[in-house]
Amino acid sequence: MLDKLVEKFPIVGAIFVDAQNKEEMKIVTELEKSLDRIVEEELVIVQIDDVDYSEQLGLKDPPTLVQFSGDIPNLYSGPETAKAIINWLVR
Repeated sequence: MLDKLVEKFPIVGAIFVDAQNKEEMKIVTELEKSLDRIVEEELVIVQIDDVDYSEQLGLKDPPTLVQFSGDIPNLYSGPETAKAIINWLVR
């Protein structure tokens, strides 16, 4: 499914988390606070909680936020605030 979104939209944010780990879910909760801005910026952000799929992509330490611009993945390493994440996605 992720590959179809990446083909369809110019920028896709994917948050890879282990849904069983409440600490890792903070990034998702933070983004939920800014749904209006996400819609305003026309961002596509998906949550992926399939640990096996994350490992297939080489992501070993969730939570990990990846921006896909075409086939090019970019890993996020900034603050886990909605403002910082959204600014990074739209840059």
